[in-house]
Amino acid sequence: MITAAAKIEFPRYESYRDSGVDWLGEIPSHWELANIRSFTRLKADRGQPDLDILSVYREYGVIPKDSRDDNHNATSLDTSNYKVVEPGDLVVNKMKAWQGSMGISEHQGLVSPAYITCETRPDRIYPKFAHYLLRSKVYISTYSSLSYGVRVGQWDMHYEDFKKIPTPLPTLDEQQRIANFLDEKAAEIDEAIGKKQRLIALLKEQKAILINQWFQTTEKPILLKRFLKRIEQGWSPDCSDSSGLPSGWGVLTAGCVNGGTYYQDRYKPLPARLTPRPSIEVKKGDILMSRANGSLDLIGSAAYVHETEPGRMFSDKIFRLVPNHEMVIPELLAIALGTPDAREQIVAAVSGAGGLANNIGMGSIRNLTISIPQSLSSQNELLAKVKDLNSSQATITSSLTEQIKQLKEFKQILIAHAVTGKIKI
Repeated sequence: MITAAAKIEFPRYESYRDSGVDWLGEIPSHWELANIRSFTRLKADRGQPDLDILSVYREYGVIPKDSRDDNHNATSLDTSNYKVVEPGDLVVNKMKAWQGSMGISEHQGLVSPAYITCETRPDRIYPKFAHYLLRSKVYISTYSSLSYGVRVGQWDMHYEDFKKIPTPLPTLDEQQRIANFLDEKAAEIDEAIGKKQRLIALLKEQKAILINQWFQTTEKPILLKRFLKRIEQGWSPDCSDSSGLPSGWGVLTAGCVNGGTYYQDRYKPLPARLTPRPSIEVKKGDILMSRANGSLDLIGSAAYVHETEPGRMFSDKIFRLVPNHEMVIPELLAIALGTPDAREQIVAAVSGAGGLANNIGMGSIRNLTISIPQSLSSQNELLAKVKDLNSSQATITSSLTEQIKQLKEFKQILIAHAVTGKIKI
């Protein structure tokens, strides 16, 4: 079994020599020191617009775009200028090479004309070995030093620089053996990671069910508006010009409320030409709710503000629910709004608004039915139970998350060691 703390204990090759490259270090004596140009040829074939569109992912490499639903980059209506990719070709997102966004394709298809596409030489490189080598941690660090641009998100890497990067090349038989070994070990590690991720998801689901049951066993559901004094909507000024910022002021984005948590760092700085509005500044103890979002799962998501920095204003995509403190404990109300019963009502309200799952109105929020104990003392008891459950699960989840992190780090180290000859496979 692969464990997070596992050490790489493999034999080393019989002899090594200095590669002459500081970041590469020693390589096995019988390995060739070449460069990327020695096994690639730049290509830019076009004119096959009917082929499937491919995407380049940092985590997966080159895969069909329609195989995932988290790629929101728009595909041009005219794909005649898109580059043709064949199985075995290398595809590089040159603007995100520094993140490892590249890979050897196993598919035929089309990619953006802005990408670097190369044929690989089968007499020089085993495709899967190249895939592991060029996406390894040690190489990703090198791409950063070769990327140009003012902003990180707009960096660019030129093939003329990329092709000169030194690469250690074992024999083709060794390359295949290393790639097969990494396929096997990566699958084992990914399976271990997947089990832990599924356990985290199961714990989260069980917690939601249990909390929902606790609320259901209270008094008869009551319309939310009975617990509220009012609902306030924020302001969304044009923050594109961020020069000369006033100290600390900013407008929170819709993503500042996500999964029942308030993220105070998700904001846009307010330009100096605009006057801040203290009336919509977020305060400790507020309840914020996402009014509009591209994701249906996030619309109506509510969060209690435990802590916040001064000067954070909520946008017009956010509601502030102002509760009647004599009737309800705000923190418990925010939790109630995240229960499956409440979420079901919210989704129904959004879906019924002309079928556009991007907005919820104040009227729909006021008419949500919420099950909360009538007395403040009973509310305090329920809140204490929820907090205890959250605390115990947070401890378990934190441990599992750390184990996942260590497994991912171990996988990266194992790949880097294998493809650069630090261990003998």
